[in-house]
Amino acid sequence: MTRRTKATYIIPAAASVDNTDNTFYNSYTTAQKNFATALGTKLVSSSGTSGSGTTVTMNAPFGHPFQVGTKVIVGGVLGPGSDNFNSPISVGTAIPISTITKSGTTVTVTTSAAHNLVSNFLVNIQGSTAYDTTPDCTIAANQAYSKCTQISGVYITPAASTTAVPITVTSPAVFTYTDPAVPAATPGVGPGTVVPASGIATPFTITSRTNKSFQYTAQGTVGVGGAITSNGWAFDSSDPASMASYVTKDAAIGTGVSTWLSSKCPQFTTQITDPAYVSNVNAINDAYDSVVNTSFITGNPPIAYVNAARKADLTIPLRMYLATVCNGIYDGQLGTTFRGFTPASIGPGGAAFDTNAITPTNVTTWAKYAAVNPSAASAAGTTGIVSGSTSWSTTMVTEPLTGLSLPAYQVAKNYGPGAAFSTGLTVATFKS
Repeated sequence: MTRRTKATYIIPAAASVDNTDNTFYNSYTTAQKNFATALGTKLVSSSGTSGSGTTVTMNAPFGHPFQVGTKVIVGGVLGPGSDNFNSPISVGTAIPISTITKSGTTVTVTTSAAHNLVSNFLVNIQGSTAYDTTPDCTIAANQAYSKCTQISGVYITPAASTTAVPITVTSPAVFTYTDPAVPAATPGVGPGTVVPASGIATPFTITSRTNKSFQYTAQGTVGVGGAITSNGWAFDSSDPASMASYVTKDAAIGTGVSTWLSSKCPQFTTQITDPAYVSNVNAINDAYDSVVNTSFITGNPPIAYVNAARKADLTIPLRMYLATVCNGIYDGQLGTTFRGFTPASIGPGGAAFDTNAITPTNVTTWAKYAAVNPSAASAAGTTGIVSGSTSWSTTMVTEPLTGLSLPAYQVAKNYGPGAAFSTGLTVATFKS
């Protein structure tokens, strides 16, 4: 299944609030204040932020302690194209483990490639039964593992999992964590994978500095200048205390958002039993059955392509359902449009989803335009599903319901090869 955070929801402006909104605003403000207080002078504010090409310059009003090579987390920059200025958040992408060992209560994990994690990340260890953390089965990304059997519902991803463990990074491919449990009598299965469970941003590396400014490479082209409405802040991600405070802030805000959603729209955080939604999901799963069988028998298309395509297509009945039950917080444009669809929109020749379009060829074609981590704000920090393909990052595709022209991978996360809309703004690019 797919995670409910793929849907867009809007926290209303403070001008029209109720008690639930006030509770959220208070928790959000408190989390930010506590974070700033905890870091003190280690949190460097900006008196001006600008970009040219892919280079960002951040000016500090009273100087800063950062040196060339310092890895900083940058946030709070607002304005046109500001996503490229802020540290990207990558949550839930599984990283293969090469070896995993335990000495006393310390587990040492070596990943098969550079992991890009930082100390105090919260992670789940999966697939190595001797050392697995207990998976949080309400997280959609974990539901593929054998310890999670809950597959009939779709859940919003919590900001932090109480079953995850904080890690200490010792090298680009090695980290440790504390596991007080008695080791299993047998080595267990796999070396497994590590799945990040907290929304900690990826640091930028400072490339040059003066006493009152520093530069780093943005996620994408930021243009020249660019009317920044808020200049943001930065801190050194190598400082354990700062990172711990950042994790605490992230978890507190995530809990506040989850509480707000639960009150405003319980369907965001509860198992969905709506007959129309279940029927639509079943229709899509049934359409994929033959492709899954082909994949297992021939390996063409690879099962990874099939699973990714199905997850993208399953966002369609999810968004159709949320549009009918979450009035007021679901994105107005998408919500209004999806309310115009009915269960009959999904099926052979359906207006929202055409089950006839689920073929091995179409799945393979779609995969060329999709990314492993399609939630990233820009192409930096993610890769295409198909090795060697550049279509996912270089092709612009029209988003069917808004008419916006977006990079292919940003559209592909919500529209698989079965997407078929009667608006005239189709995603035919994804099909053969």
